[in-house]
Amino acid sequence: PRLAADWLDVGSDIPAFDRSANSRTDMHRYYVIESEKVVARKGEHVIDQQAITVANQQACMILCDQDVLCDCSIYWRGSRACQRWSGCQRHSQNFVKDRSVYTLMKVPKLTPEYKEYKHYASGALSGFGGVTEVASSLECQDRCTVDASCDCAVWSVDGTSRCWTMTGCQKSHFRFDPIYSTFLKNNAKRVQVDMTTTEPASEWIPVVIADADTTTKEPAKTTEASATSVSEAATSSSPDRTSTSAASTTTMSTTTTTTTTTTTTTTTTTTTT
Repeated sequence: PRLAADWLDVGSDIPAFDRSANSRTDMHRYYVIESEKVVARKGEHVIDQQAITVANQQACMILCDQDVLCDCSIYWRGSRACQRWSGCQRHSQNFVKDRSVYTLMKVPKLTPEYKEYKHYASGALSGFGGVTEVASSLECQDRCTVDASCDCAVWSVDGTSRCWTMTGCQKSHFRFDPIYSTFLKNNAKRVQVDMTTTEPASEWIPVVIADADTTTKEPAKTTEASATSVSEAATSSSPDRTSTSAASTTTMSTTTTTTTTTTTTTTTTTTTT
């Protein structure tokens, strides 16, 4: 069995998404890849030789919508610059790390069909795409859609918003796990993107696990004055105990003497008679 907090085993370096930024326009959904940018290695071509200044991230998406050849845009957050590209496909060989940018991948109007296997996970959750944080299961599917090498997406339903993209997915290798759903991609069948689709409410009840108290508490220190007082109290109580013991001894001796006297008197009286 797995625990609700099993997500802790992946560490704290999961890329986070910006909840305040829009990831769609009126025409398309976009999957936002943080801190990576596309380069021309697998048939990608730059449309804008010079980046165009825009108002924000969504404006860069709208700029891509205006060109039918645009498949993705690079958005520089600091300078708010936007550069459109065609032929974009997410793959480790044609993306490079760059912390100053977002790559905005356009989700096409026709996407592969996905079949959900609720409460099942594919493999050991160590897929080639790694784990990232997304806003919804729909965005997790979009992450797989814009990646030609992705065969399925695994979404956590426990409220942690994690998403894995996997390759080589086979239904026979799925394993039961109540905190995941696996979306198997079917490239042979295409479906129209519904821009009005909303994310269903999660049925998972999050479990909050409090951190253990690791604070080291120092033992109370006895002051020299306190130690002296305790010592004096112990010393003063000793004679009392000795006196009490002596008194007990005297009482016992007196009782014994009295008993002996009584016995002697009785014997003498008997003899006189």
